[in-house]
Amino acid sequence: MCATTNLFSVPLVTEQGKTVYSKALFEKKVLDAVQKKIPAQKFGILFSGGIDSLVLAKACQKLGKKPLLFVAGIKDPITGIPKDVMQARKVAHHLKLSLIETVVSFSKAQKLLPQLVSVIKSSNPVQVGIAMPIHLACQTARQKKCHVLLSGTGADGLLGGFFRQQNAKNLNQVCLSYVLNAFENDLNRENAIALQNKVELRRPYYAPNFVTYCLQIPAKVKIVGKTNKKPLRDLGLHWDLPALLVGQPKKAAQYGSNADKLITKLSKKNGFKTKGAFLESFLEKPKQRLGALISGGKDGWLAAFIQHQKNDSIECLIAMQSKNPDSFMFHTPNIELVKEQSKASNIPLILGKTHGAKELELKDLKKTIQIAQQKFRLDAIVNGALQSNYQRVRIEKVCDALGLKVYAPLWQKNQLQELEQLVQNEFEVIFSSIAAQGFNESWLGRRINGQTIQELEHLHQTLKINAAGEGGEFETLVLDCPLFKQKIIVENATSKMRNACTGKWVISKTKLEKKN
Repeated sequence: MCATTNLFSVPLVTEQGKTVYSKALFEKKVLDAVQKKIPAQKFGILFSGGIDSLVLAKACQKLGKKPLLFVAGIKDPITGIPKDVMQARKVAHHLKLSLIETVVSFSKAQKLLPQLVSVIKSSNPVQVGIAMPIHLACQTARQKKCHVLLSGTGADGLLGGFFRQQNAKNLNQVCLSYVLNAFENDLNRENAIALQNKVELRRPYYAPNFVTYCLQIPAKVKIVGKTNKKPLRDLGLHWDLPALLVGQPKKAAQYGSNADKLITKLSKKNGFKTKGAFLESFLEKPKQRLGALISGGKDGWLAAFIQHQKNDSIECLIAMQSKNPDSFMFHTPNIELVKEQSKASNIPLILGKTHGAKELELKDLKKTIQIAQQKFRLDAIVNGALQSNYQRVRIEKVCDALGLKVYAPLWQKNQLQELEQLVQNEFEVIFSSIAAQGFNESWLGRRINGQTIQELEHLHQTLKINAAGEGGEFETLVLDCPLFKQKIIVENATSKMRNACTGKWVISKTKLEKKN
């Protein structure tokens, strides 16, 4: 999370309760944001011809500047020039601005992949696919002695440009969540590429005043029917840009540049089952050997996945089976299914047992971690502590006594951000227990998805429940995630209710199924 997060934590309406949007004010905010990012020296724009970069280019012209436009992509042996380059040509011709194209062959792009994966330190196909055209454009900009580039990053998240935002009940809350995750979603990747190529990327749409303003624009203004980012498109029309260019739908960068097509083709050619596995083969040897504390639920597996993305090796899973269903430390519903998760992920499991007596259960945890430490030569432990000081402090105390580092990548993470991150990374998570007002039997066995997150947000606002279940309101079970080689299929399960809003989803039969 960025250090300026407080700048983005704003009310979504004015103090008077009136909306603050007007086309004239939006125009002023855009021009102000762009003007503050324009350098004194020669500069350019990362350009794809989409509405985000189109408005940036036109704004620069309105401010009396003539930026260079840089577009990049991969030439497909069959379909030829990538769509982003074709679109950029049309727009640059209309604007009468210089367009500098970088179109490389599949073979040249293939040679760049290992370097690119190493630079951004990610094997995520989406991250790598987006990074490829940015890397190529930055390389060319440096060769042209253009060391400052404006980027349209941020417009999608702020103005409803993503498909998952289309039906959001509280669009601005979703937009805020995107901004708070900006470093994880975009900025770390872009900063690494810029540093590698010795150029500076500046992002007008992430100017704090512009962000604050956009989070106050009503959802009905941002998305109208099937038209997203409506304020930007209206601004383009106001600036006399052709409707065909302003309304032109655009594919995501990884598709419009042909980068995803390249990765898909090479993955199959080299015998990898997934694009992620192919890209992972380029990563350096793991930095550290980690044991992941899991209970079967979302927090432990998400934390393990985050450390895995940082190129740490998850050597084993560590779980505790407590006889006390009300354990202070350990999750108990369906705990036996961690054995299935171990098989699904092909990660060995060290399963400890405890009577679950308060504080005494820590001795059992220490003994279990010590067994894992010795067997797998662990350097550190990763855990899914989110907001519970009780758990975090005790885990740290145990690991400190054993000379192990502790990683808690979810610590103090916004509860809705965590849920969004699960969905974005294609985790399949179900509710395994409920214990709070607002829930009923229908929640047991339900999956966490966009609709569920909206309902949890509503319960948080009306009944003050913790949307991530940190207050014991619910517990979860992971059936699939990026670390799994197979997914878990529930074949037989029943709900056992203690009262109207308290119960467990008891799973009696599962099977493992190969992933596509």
